[in-house]
Amino acid sequence: MTCRPFRPLPAWLLLLAIPSLAPVPSAAATGALGAFSGEVEALSRRVAPAVVQVVATVSSRAYSPEASAVADFKERYAGIGSGVVLDPQGYILTNSHVLEGARRVQVIFHPEAVRAAGLESTLLEARIVGFSTDHDLALLKVDAANLPCLEFRADGLPRQGEVVFAFGSPQGLSNSMTLGVVSAPSRFLEGEGDLPYVQTDAPINPGNSGGPLVDIDGRIVGINTLLYSESGGNEGIGFAIPAFTARFVFSELKSLGRVRPLGLGLTLRPLTPALAVALSLPSGEGLLIDDVAVGGPGDRAGLRPGELLTSLGGAPLRDLADYLRVLEGVPVPGTVEGEVTDGRTRRAFSAQVEEVGDTPAEELVLPPLRRAVFPELGVEGITVDENDPLSIGNRIPQGVAVSRRLYPPLPGEETLLPGDLIHAVGRQPVGDVDSLKQLLKKRRPGSPLLLQVERDRRLFFLVVETE
Repeated sequence: MTCRPFRPLPAWLLLLAIPSLAPVPSAAATGALGAFSGEVEALSRRVAPAVVQVVATVSSRAYSPEASAVADFKERYAGIGSGVVLDPQGYILTNSHVLEGARRVQVIFHPEAVRAAGLESTLLEARIVGFSTDHDLALLKVDAANLPCLEFRADGLPRQGEVVFAFGSPQGLSNSMTLGVVSAPSRFLEGEGDLPYVQTDAPINPGNSGGPLVDIDGRIVGINTLLYSESGGNEGIGFAIPAFTARFVFSELKSLGRVRPLGLGLTLRPLTPALAVALSLPSGEGLLIDDVAVGGPGDRAGLRPGELLTSLGGAPLRDLADYLRVLEGVPVPGTVEGEVTDGRTRRAFSAQVEEVGDTPAEELVLPPLRRAVFPELGVEGITVDENDPLSIGNRIPQGVAVSRRLYPPLPGEETLLPGDLIHAVGRQPVGDVDSLKQLLKKRRPGSPLLLQVERDRRLFFLVVETE
């Protein structure tokens, strides 16, 4: 038998063991801690019923040793996630990377939500309403009503040092809660585009993705998204998508099934001291206009490259997060007021917030009845017939064209791609999106689907695995 070597107790613990020397907490201190503990418990009771665990059945994945920390996190933990109910009728927001490669999506509810909504089970099937990989957010829908839900914080970004709580299912451990502070209210990460993040030291681990980061009133200040870690676990550096962006994406996905690239047609960047001197612009304020899209709303408002955008919507602009927060709060169609300077004079302007970017024209004008989402296939499709310009040159003049994928394909996966035309399910012809829906409903659960597909005027059969 091997005994462990004796190690003396720490001095502070010895002091606690001697009644005459141990510090005695005051009644006031005990009362303050008790009050704090009670408030945290009450917050948990309010928030937890609106938080769900998202179970996405995914295929095996290939990993690249050269992948960045952010990309590697999103790739390895697809299929493990959380979500938050934003509408009592069953709309749930989560991260899109949780659903990458998903063949089936299910949601596990808190017992209190099951009671409130009168559900027969804690586990419900979910369908993908839509998602935005640019924002790493996705919207799910379950068939339920009267679900507990949370609201977004209305005043934008939280403050540095503010106490926040992260809810979710880290490592699959459902109904978990952690405590921390806001380390930085607006952090831009390399390789993540122009999307700002709320940085927090509240422990965020794999499985927390898609869960809410809330303030002391239980309002959503962010959607937990990723962490920087060398060990794979929490190291006190977690990131959440801010509430103003999540609110905008939720509204777009719920109403349209996609996120429109709204803006003023401007290319902006922070003003560095060197640029301020070179362009004779005041330093310490505003965003530099690098470019203005010809014919876009900014161009029509008279904005020019080299000017400094100092305010928008009555709010001063310190960084891109301020600009995005204002734009994403403007109803569309709508106008926004702002101010620019060329270093000599300041002037006000009014511009229309509208859809800009490279969205194909057919995406904007197609009637809603011709468009549908097919979660079983992981795509959105549109009806194509012999009278449609999209049918010119096709081997078969009718079917359903894939307008976009709901999530990126797995490495090496043979799958549907944007531009493909679905002509048949098995040997049953597909005439439009409605007929494709009906054919998919007839499939046996878990059985593979055989599709006749046309790509670049070449016909082939594609087997799609389903759960």
